[in-house]
Amino acid sequence: MLRPLPLAAALVLACSPTLAKDALTWEGAAPAVYTLELTPPATPPQRAEALQDHAVVHPSGFLDGRVPRAPIASLSDLVWHHALLLPSDELPRKKGKPLEATRSLSFSGSAVESEERHQLVRVGRKKAAIQSRIMLRTQVTTLGWTQVGLELERVFDPQAQRLEACSLRLVWVQADGQQFVYTGTIAAQPPVDTEPTRFAARVEEAIGRGRAALLKLAAQARAQQGHALGRTALACFALLRSGVPPADLDPYFAFMAQQKLDHTYSVALYVMALEARSVARTPASAHGGTVARFDRGQVPARDKAEIERATAWLLAARKPQEGWWSYGGHSDLGPTAHDGKTPATAGDRSNSQFAVLALHSALASGVDVPPAVWQEILDEHHVAQETKGDPGSLTGTVYLRHSAFFDPAAAEAGADAEATRARGGKEGGESAALLRRGWAYGTHRAAGNGSAYGSMTSAGLSSLAVAREALADAKRLSPEHDRQAKADLQSGLAWLAHRFDPSQNPGRGHSGWFFYYLYSVEKAMDLVGVERLGPAPWWQLGAIELLYRQDATDGSWTKTLEDTAFALLFLNRATLPAKLEIEAAGRVLTGAEQAWDALTIPDVGRVRASEVLRSLTSVSKRELRERLKLAEACLDQARPAVQGRLLAELAPLLEHSDKAVKRFAKKRARDLVKRDDPAELRALGARFADVQAWGEDRDYAQIPALVALLEGDAPDLLRAEVLRVVGALRAVEATPALLPGLEASEADDRRAHWQIVVGLLRAGLEFDPEGPSRQREEQVAALRTYWDLEGKRLLREAQIQRAVEDLARPERAAAAEETLTVVGEQALRPLVDALRSEASRSRAHALLKKLSGKDLPPDPAAWLHALGE
Repeated sequence: MLRPLPLAAALVLACSPTLAKDALTWEGAAPAVYTLELTPPATPPQRAEALQDHAVVHPSGFLDGRVPRAPIASLSDLVWHHALLLPSDELPRKKGKPLEATRSLSFSGSAVESEERHQLVRVGRKKAAIQSRIMLRTQVTTLGWTQVGLELERVFDPQAQRLEACSLRLVWVQADGQQFVYTGTIAAQPPVDTEPTRFAARVEEAIGRGRAALLKLAAQARAQQGHALGRTALACFALLRSGVPPADLDPYFAFMAQQKLDHTYSVALYVMALEARSVARTPASAHGGTVARFDRGQVPARDKAEIERATAWLLAARKPQEGWWSYGGHSDLGPTAHDGKTPATAGDRSNSQFAVLALHSALASGVDVPPAVWQEILDEHHVAQETKGDPGSLTGTVYLRHSAFFDPAAAEAGADAEATRARGGKEGGESAALLRRGWAYGTHRAAGNGSAYGSMTSAGLSSLAVAREALADAKRLSPEHDRQAKADLQSGLAWLAHRFDPSQNPGRGHSGWFFYYLYSVEKAMDLVGVERLGPAPWWQLGAIELLYRQDATDGSWTKTLEDTAFALLFLNRATLPAKLEIEAAGRVLTGAEQAWDALTIPDVGRVRASEVLRSLTSVSKRELRERLKLAEACLDQARPAVQGRLLAELAPLLEHSDKAVKRFAKKRARDLVKRDDPAELRALGARFADVQAWGEDRDYAQIPALVALLEGDAPDLLRAEVLRVVGALRAVEATPALLPGLEASEADDRRAHWQIVVGLLRAGLEFDPEGPSRQREEQVAALRTYWDLEGKRLLREAQIQRAVEDLARPERAAAAEETLTVVGEQALRPLVDALRSEASRSRAHALLKKLSGKDLPPDPAAWLHALGE
């Protein structure tokens, strides 16, 4: 059935010593996206299976860096599994002895036998080609085929740890012997730029486009029949979390207030939307993070009354003493089935999840929820979780400060900026007998082995986390129930860590409520307090998947209200942590190891200074004195650049109703920048963040703005940060603005400016910051003369060096090539140095050949010899 695979003896990998034995691995590779272009037969089989048209690839998705973790449960899984599979060390090294393996696979519970053959061949100098044949056979006629043959030929770059190309041929054979042939190619997309600041900007742009799409979809929701309340509430909740001003949605809330409370989903979402009206969103770019920040405010009396009304309905709609919900409910009947009349005999995890999240929103809004209800929810989740599971691990998991598993001692020791990794054998670490146990759709009964799946396990985790924290906050969480809840949470996390997939709902495949699944994952991770799930950076991978899936035309996801709302909620990381104390309300920078304001405070541990300052706006009187001490310690220990960015957090404290807080803010602001106007402090805080970002991004286009700050009346604290960035960017054009600083009255100021000037000019010039005033005047005059004579040359050299550096940055490379082409031969020597970097080598080599007219290999030594060095 399958054609033989042609293999040239000269290309057998085993014969070539240039490729290391363990060279083929995904370990350490950057996140990547691959797309599948498939050509189906003219007449596809009737039961043809759709193949996933793309895959997001990350090292966390592989065992030992080679074998994809995701189980094979469909032909789509089969194709992607073998396209990404890398050979193991046990591969035979001689031609004619290919690896043969027989595996039992499960396709929707049906047994399938698989025979596999893989061979490696050398291609080019630094590429590996892998050829594979896979044959599937089954006696199960319900699958629609009895045999499937798959041929693959892949090219992998070991140094870049990247699949470069893949061609495939799939032959589908029906029971009647008829064959259908598919051909296709898998191509690598441009590398995913996950640098935190740039990735955050891309996510924010996607949120903006999705927000516009959802506003249009929401306008249609009120006119549609069925679940108008729930669909409108879901849209409003996502829009508020995406930055739409609450006043813009007033007509929607007026509409919702007139609707009947009759469905669990709808009522729960209404409560969540009402609470969201009082949560302020700050975009990532405005506070220096990588996701938006959310801060709870005071809930207006009118909204609180509506929340109380809807909460009373939800409490009446649950199953008393059993802690679960179904689709509807009634104060006399309790939970009801779809028709709203028949008493439900069992609930479901999805409706229950939304009800629990709504009760959490109610509690955060100041509405009482009886502790007994939280205990029911806690108990129900313990009973309903799978009773058996395979051994699991949470190695590599990183917890946030508000997590029940956060280890303050490890954090104080500097284990991580805002989180601590799971370690066995310690309180808060994983149990030695940890089993992977998830949740299924059904509630209030043991779910049974094998019935759990991704969205429901995530729903179980979020609900359990909320119930545990609510009981702890009410001082009603017994040590026994706390231990039980933590064990159940860890078992659920282990299940999800083992099965996590950013492209499909584990256990339900590619078409099984994908966007709801990602939304549930976000709820679970942020409520339990998980920044990294095992080896997987869950938010980053899910965000990449959503960025790829967003509609390029209208900014929606699948052009539906529900999927667009769920996608926006995930991208925003829109869940506020379960713990209701403001102290724990922050999260670490997604994709970064170190938060910009992370500090280690003696006897406290690792904190974020911005969170500490924000907490002063809502901390109780009882805690205020201690929190003020902590805020003082944060500002004392912070570096000057961090102190400057914290000015934005001091600004609202100047208008605080408590005199002690106001005094603290005024004193610290005047100490730092001799200003105490809230608007000025906000502007200065933003300017500090800008200057820091310009330095980190090596953004040479902002040098004129830096010069303007030097020439203006910037406070000393800001001027010091500008000086640092000017030096880091080697901004020689700032020299005229720096020279007046050499005539400052304070020797420390003169020293600071001279350190930057001498670093920029790099000449045998003299200046003594402590010398007599007449001598200093003469030395500054000599420096001005030197700049007048040499300034243009120095600036030209700096511009060439910057352009060469930008060759390594894809977003700037084209402009850099244009600049260097105009410069001509003066750029040759700097371009030789650019050959030493893999990121700029190919572009630098092409320019060297173009500008010199020489055709030499990309070897720096050869080019230096050609240039006479």
